[in-house]
Amino acid sequence: RCREHARRCAEIARHSASPEVRDHFISLEESWLRLAAELESGEKLLDLIGEISRDLVPIAEAAE
Repeated sequence: RCREHARRCAEIARHSASPEVRDHFISLEESWLRLAAELESGEKLLDLIGEISRDLVPIAEAAE
């Protein structure tokens, strides 16, 4: 959804006659893209933590 919002902001910026409005929506687009990248990184990190946790369960059970 973040990338969809970014695309919409870019579209509004392209069609804006006002430089101030255009700059504002370009800034919003950049913010949405940063948020998208941060969320994607967070999801990858959570996936990695989940994989590590699953790998550690048999080790912990064997140690008991």
